[in-house]
Amino acid sequence: MNIAIIGAGASALFLSALLKNKCDITIFERNKKIASKLLASGNGRCNMLNIDACANDYNNKEFMEKLFKKVNTKDILEIFNNMGITTTIDSEGRVYPISLSSETVLNVLLDNVVADIEFNYIVAKISKVGSKYQINDYNKLFDYVVLASGSSASIVEAKQDLCYSYLKSLNLSLNKLNPSLVGFRVKNSLKGLSGVRSKVLATLYVDGKMIHKERGEAIFKDDGISGIVIMNMSSYYNRTNKRNAYITLDILEGLYPFSLKGALAPKMYLYVTENGIDIHSFRLDIIDTYGIKDAQVINGGVDLENITDTFRLKKDKNIFLMGEMLDIDGVCGGYNLSFAFMSAYIVGSELENENKN
Repeated sequence: MNIAIIGAGASALFLSALLKNKCDITIFERNKKIASKLLASGNGRCNMLNIDACANDYNNKEFMEKLFKKVNTKDILEIFNNMGITTTIDSEGRVYPISLSSETVLNVLLDNVVADIEFNYIVAKISKVGSKYQINDYNKLFDYVVLASGSSASIVEAKQDLCYSYLKSLNLSLNKLNPSLVGFRVKNSLKGLSGVRSKVLATLYVDGKMIHKERGEAIFKDDGISGIVIMNMSSYYNRTNKRNAYITLDILEGLYPFSLKGALAPKMYLYVTENGIDIHSFRLDIIDTYGIKDAQVINGGVDLENITDTFRLKKDKNIFLMGEMLDIDGVCGGYNLSFAFMSAYIVGSELENENKN
């Protein structure tokens, strides 16, 4: 059984490892290197899963509820452990290799991948030839095709369309692409705070309604704000109409110190005193998120109406879609890689069953 996989990211490599020596696999990768986002995850430490992940952590809750009934992150963790990766789990359910190195995860995955990898290969067209498939004019036909080319997140604008270049040949369109897990540009002038990091309780409001509240570290920039807690806000922001959106920050949650000067970083103290800021309700009016090249993931992608619960393309059951190219995104903390691996697990199970028949 010949399988073509478009993309050599996390989901593609995991799928290839699951199918080791069971199928003839060819991977088409548009870059000269593989798994760049996997290597970058967790600031290079590879936050590979979140053991507590559930459907509520993602934008398409109904679809994810069905997926979690078939597989969960504990199942995926067991597979990684059986491959030989020793892991550690922090207090927030984030799973890392005990080496705290993304290269450990990639190297073990590659030890379990038996496939031909075509580098610097941009897939522009997928054609049906009888009951098989041709990738561009590649000199081999395939029984199945798996679409795992990721998204345009973190890619410079000139190259953002490359991961979707072949979709037109399959009559597939994309839901609107929005940057997610990204900071916000705001109307407030924050030059005096640029570079300051502060623990905050952040609350997102849209159209007068409180959307999400979370504690974490915020990082101030000249024209906006970032940090994991803020990046998570962008995930929830993308699920709204985005009208009249703002974030409030409680900088000293629950504390009313005798002296602000003794409680705040010097830059923060100067800013709040000079601008009359309420440290328990510092309002930042949102202009929009930063752009796609600054985002960790994309909100949007191929609409889930195009696929079955087992990630098959409804109009062609021998084509599968998985991972980040689908309109599924989650918050920070291993949730997006969790989805990538879970979707690959289901596709692998389907292809194994096909191979037995």
